Amino acid sequence: GALRILQMRQPMVLNTLADFAAQGFEVTPGTDQSLSSVGVPIIGSDSALGSVVIEDYQREHAFGEAQIRLLTTVAASMGVAMENARLFDETQRLLKETEQRNAELAVINRIQEGMAAELNFQAIIDLVGDALRDVLKSGDLGIDWYDSEANLIHTLYAVEHGIRIPGEGPRTPMAEGPVMRMLRERRPLICNSAAEIRAAGFPVSPGTDSGTKSLMVVPILGGDRFLGDVMVDNYEREHAFGESEVRLLSTVAASMSVALQNARLFDETQRLFKESEQRAAELAIINSVQQALAAELNIQGIYEAVGEKIREIFDQADVGIRIYDPETGLIHFPYLTEHGIRIDLPSRPLPERGFGPHVIRTREPLVINQDMHAESKKYGSFTEVGTQSEKSLVMVPLVAGNQTRGLIALLDMNREHAYSPSDVRLLQTLANSMSIALENARLFDETQRLLKETEQRAGELAVINSIQQGMAAELDFQAIVDLVGDKLREVFNTGSMGIRWHDPKTGLIHSLYEYAQGLRLHLSPRDAAKGSIWLRVAASRQPLVAHSRVHAVELGMAVIPGTDESHSTVAVPILGKDRVLGYVLLEDYQRENAYGEAEVRLISTVAASMGVALESARLFDETQRRARETAALAEVGRDISSTLDVAKVMDRIAHHAKDLLNADSSAIFLPDASGRTFRAIVAVGNAAEAIAQTVVVPGDGIIGSLVESGRAEYINETQTDPRAVQIAGTAQGDNERLMVAPLLAGAKVKGVMAVWRIPGEPFGGSDLEFLVGLSLQATVAIENARLFAESEKRATELTTINTVSQQLAGKLELAPLLDLVGEQIRTVFKADIAYVALYNPDSGVIDFPYQHGDEIKSVKYGVGLTSRIIKSGKAIIINHEADRQQHAVESEIVGKQALSYLGVPIPVGGITLGVISVQSTRKEGVYGRDDQRLLSTIAANVGVALQNARLFNETRETLGRQTATSEVLRVISESPTDVQ
Repeated sequence: GALRILQMRQPMVLNTLADFAAQGFEVTPGTDQSLSSVGVPIIGSDSALGSVVIEDYQREHAFGEAQIRLLTTVAASMGVAMENARLFDETQRLLKETEQRNAELAVINRIQEGMAAELNFQAIIDLVGDALRDVLKSGDLGIDWYDSEANLIHTLYAVEHGIRIPGEGPRTPMAEGPVMRMLRERRPLICNSAAEIRAAGFPVSPGTDSGTKSLMVVPILGGDRFLGDVMVDNYEREHAFGESEVRLLSTVAASMSVALQNARLFDETQRLFKESEQRAAELAIINSVQQALAAELNIQGIYEAVGEKIREIFDQADVGIRIYDPETGLIHFPYLTEHGIRIDLPSRPLPERGFGPHVIRTREPLVINQDMHAESKKYGSFTEVGTQSEKSLVMVPLVAGNQTRGLIALLDMNREHAYSPSDVRLLQTLANSMSIALENARLFDETQRLLKETEQRAGELAVINSIQQGMAAELDFQAIVDLVGDKLREVFNTGSMGIRWHDPKTGLIHSLYEYAQGLRLHLSPRDAAKGSIWLRVAASRQPLVAHSRVHAVELGMAVIPGTDESHSTVAVPILGKDRVLGYVLLEDYQRENAYGEAEVRLISTVAASMGVALESARLFDETQRRARETAALAEVGRDISSTLDVAKVMDRIAHHAKDLLNADSSAIFLPDASGRTFRAIVAVGNAAEAIAQTVVVPGDGIIGSLVESGRAEYINETQTDPRAVQIAGTAQGDNERLMVAPLLAGAKVKGVMAVWRIPGEPFGGSDLEFLVGLSLQATVAIENARLFAESEKRATELTTINTVSQQLAGKLELAPLLDLVGEQIRTVFKADIAYVALYNPDSGVIDFPYQHGDEIKSVKYGVGLTSRIIKSGKAIIINHEADRQQHAVESEIVGKQALSYLGVPIPVGGITLGVISVQSTRKEGVYGRDDQRLLSTIAANVGVALQNARLFNETRETLGRQTATSEVLRVISESPTDVQ
């Protein structure tokens, strides 16, 4: 069960026997079956460390959510404690290793001081041998000397089991033996068992013990020559020698080689007395350098100490110290002089060719005393721009263990053959000492780094805990953002940071929290597709760090308009369950490389916690907002269903828009009587009076443009929008927000809604979605009212038509019929001017038997709009100046000029008998197609009535004539007649 908990890294609860069976758990032999069990993992920083399991043998369902939460909290605390304990142990180990290195340095210094005071060859051998046996607590040690010219080995010091024994006579090394192996490889040889000793080919000297179990041999190297070796045996145990023993012995051997060569040269001849004095001076120099290095644990301090000492020794020669970092492949220049002046060179990748790369790769010194041009060509070296080419140089490698750490270069700009073998040897010795000092300093720095990192981790945990506690107590989205932002600005002591949120619906980046150099900014949403930081962070889901301005440009990081360029920038993604929600941005305007691994880790941890908290808060806010919006839409729906009063419904909708969208003002605009412009039917808020006086012209201003396009939109910076037109009576303000939603019935714009925030938070996609929902409700209300009005109008039209038809049906006299029609149309259409015109084709004259509001005399056919209607048989509507201008060109205006004119023909059997017209002298845009249809229907009935009256009159006239004829005939027939 514990293994399964560690694998899952999740709590496991078994509350019934069925749960145990389902998970396949079996009772351990010799133990009882528990009835309930709960186990939680103990999690460290990046791994599962163990688990805590509690069992109950008395009852099922013993463990619930509270017990799991308590046990999880305890396990989390144990994980932190165990991790801290591990870090403390690691720190103690590094500290102990540093102390051991310091002890080794003390031993080496003591031996070197002894060698520096001794010039007798054998005395140096004895001094080193005795000191090493004392330090290594060994009774078995030997020192051999190799005569390369004679190819002979001389045993100069031999102790076995604590007893000094005479060494063997000179002997020739075996071709494949250990001596020749060290001669070739120049590195220590360790044998950890008797079998390895035999396999390495070590012979047993006559009269000595053959039971060696461990053996360590270190070569004594002088420059590039193999001078001999130091061998230590252990007869008691295998694997007796470790890295520290090898390092100590190697360092002593390296120092001893110089001392032995100096002593041998001194013993060999007085001719080299001067050189011996120089060697003594060299040793003094080396000792002084080593003493300075032994007291220095600052790496740059070591570079400075060695560089200045070398310049002092070599008469102010130019010196360069180059350090190679194998992890990055970069070469650094911590100390460099030319003509005695310190110069700085930037770090760079190690070139493939050149003097320095050759020394670093081969670990061999390089001496060039002449033909610098030819040698440069041979090695592929080059001279730095702005610097002078040297005439002599020496380069020696800095080697620590089996790695090249860099090199020391000694340069002479004025003369060839500037450096002798003794100079090279001295420089090598200094390089060896410097390598040891650098390694010690590196270990010290590493220890300090780990200690500082431990303290920093504890501080990070405290910060994270405080932020998480604050977030856990908050469900307000913006409050969480402000809490995290304020805390991070405090922790990083920065006045420049941002928390930015991505809206996947609109593709916009919202700046929820933005500071630039201590000033809170309110930025409008930006297109995510144009943000290089967002695109990189969203694609990689990893932090993005720019260490300098140049690096930021390379990464494509844009500067916010009106702000300065930062020296360092870090952007950390805020990760949700399945997407990147946004990112946290920190900037430093004072320094480069301000954000390292620790800072990025802290921000990433906070961002991860913030992602969960913000998602929860966003969902909570979204739920609350949706509930309020749904309630508002439902209330508006109830208003729509309960009344046909458009103004009342519009007022309710405008108030909901203002309140729920946190707006300062809101308004609904509907078409005016002309249908060409829009006026506010309702305006609420701070600027209601000015808005109510505003006329919206399609295509003019932001609102007019959106009316024309029929598109909903929010504009968070109206002052920069080229479409913006200032509303008369209002002041220009910063950060003015406007959101507009046309009232659409199909593709036709029936009106427009607008809300303003001055100033305020920027509008977002959800705000626009709610406003569009309200606009749909407003459209429904308008359409309901329109349909009701149309129904009433149609009913009125039918009533009017029926009334006219009924009254016309009983009228056969022309004058009363025309008076009846005229009065009816004047009343129905509320006309200022009305007339009925009749055309007499026999006389070519148009009479106006009925007229109201104007005195119109008879006109000849062809004059005025009436003639045009009679001729075309088509109605004419004039509602605007453009209509008047068009008809004025084609027809002369007769009588008063009205602002609105409607004329329809009186048809009968394919011919036009006359015209009925109604006019308004007060308003434009009065008459529409519905009015034309009603008046045309009345005119058709009038035509029928006129035809009936004409037929009646003709019949009556015919009957009168027939009656008169009959009377004449009767009179004639009754008169006496004379017949002849």
